[in-house]
Amino acid sequence: MFLSAFTRSRPLAAVVVLSIVALTGSFAEAQSGPGANAQQVADAVARTTALPANGAYQPNWNSLQSHGVPDWFYKAKFGIMMHWGVYSAPAKHNEWDEKYMYGANSGIRQWYIDNFGRSDTFGYLDFLDPTKTAKPGSAASAYYKPFTANNWNPDQWAALFKQSGAKVVSMTAQHHDAFALWDSQVTPYNTKLMGPKRDLVGDLSKAVRAQGLKFGVQDHGIENYTFLKQFTITDRANSDIDRPDRQPYYMPSAKQSPDPLTDFLVNWYERNVELINKYQPDLMWYDNGMNDRLLDPLKTKLSAYYYNQSQALGKEVIISGKGDDADKSFLQGAIHDHEKMGRAPTSLRATPWLVHDTLTNGNSWCYNMIDTPGVRGNAGTYIRTISHVTSLNGVFLLNIGPGPDGIIPQAQQDILTGIGDWMADNGEAIYDTKPWKQFAEGSTSSGTTASTAFRFTLKGNDLYAIMMGWPTSGSTATILSLGTGDHVGSTILGVELLGHGPLTFTRDDTKLLINLPPSQPSGLNHVFSFKITGAGLVPEPSTLAILGLGAAALMRRRNR
Repeated sequence: MFLSAFTRSRPLAAVVVLSIVALTGSFAEAQSGPGANAQQVADAVARTTALPANGAYQPNWNSLQSHGVPDWFYKAKFGIMMHWGVYSAPAKHNEWDEKYMYGANSGIRQWYIDNFGRSDTFGYLDFLDPTKTAKPGSAASAYYKPFTANNWNPDQWAALFKQSGAKVVSMTAQHHDAFALWDSQVTPYNTKLMGPKRDLVGDLSKAVRAQGLKFGVQDHGIENYTFLKQFTITDRANSDIDRPDRQPYYMPSAKQSPDPLTDFLVNWYERNVELINKYQPDLMWYDNGMNDRLLDPLKTKLSAYYYNQSQALGKEVIISGKGDDADKSFLQGAIHDHEKMGRAPTSLRATPWLVHDTLTNGNSWCYNMIDTPGVRGNAGTYIRTISHVTSLNGVFLLNIGPGPDGIIPQAQQDILTGIGDWMADNGEAIYDTKPWKQFAEGSTSSGTTASTAFRFTLKGNDLYAIMMGWPTSGSTATILSLGTGDHVGSTILGVELLGHGPLTFTRDDTKLLINLPPSQPSGLNHVFSFKITGAGLVPEPSTLAILGLGAAALMRRRNR
């Protein structure tokens, strides 16, 4: 998506991200871009807002590849993203339900009819109407709330995110439904005019930044042009799709225009320009519909616009998007954002990368009360993920699914506060760390709970060994990677269990043996971090270069 902006010590390679899956995580539900041709893209570029005068970045890959990711992102290691929008109100299947309720899935369409009525009386946009209700006695009537955010307190959200230990928060600006969660002058279908009647993006950006966190936006909207068009709409005559006040929203492809697709591209671009100008996001994240190389001129222009505007404001920003290692649309040297841990790197990378996963259940990334309610895992699940990803030189974004009234379900809050409690003791082993010469000992599964499994991070001259579970028997932790035989001439001066205190240890040719407390210390849970101080444990630059982890790559300084 756009370009990868992660390397700092060397020029950044341009990238267009091709993902074979959409945010549902299902291969069967892969989403595509608008299908524009080269002339339509060129026409759109000519009609869009011009670049700032005298900007350092030009709309081409050679210019953009000099941009690097700021230190704040590399140091952050952990952030929050979310799926929150009109689709949060029905809470049936997932964030793709707009297309399903109009016929892309007959079973889901029938559920909507049974619970809310035919779409000519209760269409997708009616989930923003506080006067509309679910059918009496229906399954949805037990929980249904419109998307009005009537109980939303952005300051409380921001305080929770701060408490979780997250350093960056990314908000859905628009999903595939292209309903804008900000005060927009580019589209009338926005939360300032409908539903919540407030600027959700603006309000959260202020609250998040007041907590000292970075703020980003997610744009999934490039897929909107084909979101309904590519599926057969069932019983269109008895739907609200062709109502004059709604057709421009549901079916941009039906616009009475010489070229509605070019108009759509211009509108998409201007929405992003509006987000950049109004909110100055620190991070802009794009979904996989931007994979088409024919869109390069539009992407490079918008990227240059964003980077030039941010540079003029003295802000260090990044662009990101998702993809997989098998993608052939990545240019050499680019870094991916991976959707879900199952597609994340499994070996140490010389440059930082991003992965996002969700605590929501099943096939949904949003609030869900019918198909897959509840949460996946617990705080320990994601603490292990954070430890694993950090050891591999990655950054982890955890997705949440708030309710339509603006309340984050308690089970989701509990996971976030649990992560924060752990970070309060162990954050030293996570934030602002670099990878060691090896990322793991023992099981390399991100979800392992074995006490023989460790993840390693490095900060200055201190090495952190993160034990993925407490021993079920015995009172020692054995780290085979830290014997003197593997580190001739090295010295270990001290071992500290973070959140507890110093521990005694012995060391021989084959191992470091740490004497643990007789029982798991009260208040320490899930994963356990040892801070190991000494000399000769930090790899020499020549060793790092062989591993592809040269000092320049590890330092990640911006290439300006």
